Amino acid sequence: MKKIENIKLDEYFLWQAFVTIILLALMLFLVINQEAVQFYANNFQRVTKADVQLYFFDVGQASSTLIVTPDRKSILFDTGSTDSAESLAENLKFILNKNKIKNLDALILSHSDADHVGGTMVIMQNFDVKRVFRPKQLSYIEDSSDGYQVVTTYTYASAIQSIYNEGCPVEYVNNLSTSFGNLEIEIFAPNRINYSETNSFSPFIYGQYYNKTFLLTADATAEREDELLTKLEQSGRQMKIDFLQVAHHGSKYCSSEKFLKAISPKYAFVSAGDEIHPSQEVLTRLKDVNVRKTLVTKNDGMLGVGIYKNNYIICDMHQFFDVPLAVMLLCVFMFVLWHYLEVQRENKKIVVKKFCNKKRL
Repeated sequence: MKKIENIKLDEYFLWQAFVTIILLALMLFLVINQEAVQFYANNFQRVTKADVQLYFFDVGQASSTLIVTPDRKSILFDTGSTDSAESLAENLKFILNKNKIKNLDALILSHSDADHVGGTMVIMQNFDVKRVFRPKQLSYIEDSSDGYQVVTTYTYASAIQSIYNEGCPVEYVNNLSTSFGNLEIEIFAPNRINYSETNSFSPFIYGQYYNKTFLLTADATAEREDELLTKLEQSGRQMKIDFLQVAHHGSKYCSSEKFLKAISPKYAFVSAGDEIHPSQEVLTRLKDVNVRKTLVTKNDGMLGVGIYKNNYIICDMHQFFDVPLAVMLLCVFMFVLWHYLEVQRENKKIVVKKFCNKKRL
């Protein structure tokens, strides 16, 4: 009987060790793959399966947007700030890996402000960038004899220097029309080479995939909005937008009523991270033109849009999966489970002992 009891105890300890290893492996997986857990918990895998993908990264009070085309080309529009550079690089690498993309086909910098070019050095160091489009603004380290505006910030100089250090092809942002399969991309560059505001150098990036459209605006001012509307009017063209990146983090000085009425956006996406953006004025204007939903990165985390030929999906990171809490709960569960099993084992030992004693009698 003692031998049988020992065998059962050995089986019990083996089973206990097996379950412990499984739970520890699960906890380790959750800790190492926090990003993947959040990604799947918020259904972003459906975005990566779409023909056209837009990602509005959560980079604080800054801006960075990724376009993935139907033929799996990647276009990064701005690089956020220096503070968000490392997290941007991690998120960008994760998204590219999910799409089996090994490099950045194009990097477009909208204008010289630090919250749009601050992460450039990190991006250039961590990714193979095939082509760069830079603003028609010079840094103080460059020759200014061509008449372009000179920007004296260290951040912009570092961004430009890092681009040339990598030796990839560089050109100024100009009007451009190109296609990636059935995705048509147009860049509407600034009309002039000098503006009173650096934000006015921001280009518009327009995309159309079948009957779905998007417009990226960076920090485009009301002046730039008027320029675009004038250009469209002169060409007898209308531009109705399904997915709008709201200009300048939702500043009240952009996204004019006239502009929003003209493009009639259905969904609005705001890259913002401070207390005053997006402004209540812009949120009201978006509501007045019947925007169905406005999402903000500081509230909803990274935002994703997946566009299919006949459908689309919008995802955000608001359903936050708390990995540390999950690990703690697993630990509590393990403790309770082992305590329960230990009690059961002791009870069985008592029953067996009573049975043996009774049998001897």
